[in-house]
Amino acid sequence: MITDEGVRHVGSGACATDSLTVLELDNCPLISDAALDHLTACSVLQRVEVYDCQLITRAGIRRLKVHTLPYTSTSLPNECDVLKMKV
Repeated sequence: MITDEGVRHVGSGACATDSLTVLELDNCPLISDAALDHLTACSVLQRVEVYDCQLITRAGIRRLKVHTLPYTSTSLPNECDVLKMKV
């Protein structure tokens, strides 16, 4: 299972800041808002989809949105359903 540390490695990898455009996280019970914080340096990130990740909060999603502008707003039906950003 992926953890915050695993997402840190993905987000800070040699190509991630310039090449990572889409990230899908589904049923990752061990990742938290810290995982999203590790993605803020990914300058070409266009979409992050988060499903069934109980430790990710709306506050974590908001922080990621602030660092990855421009983004499209989205309404989330529950605490951690989906985050979609479009550049």
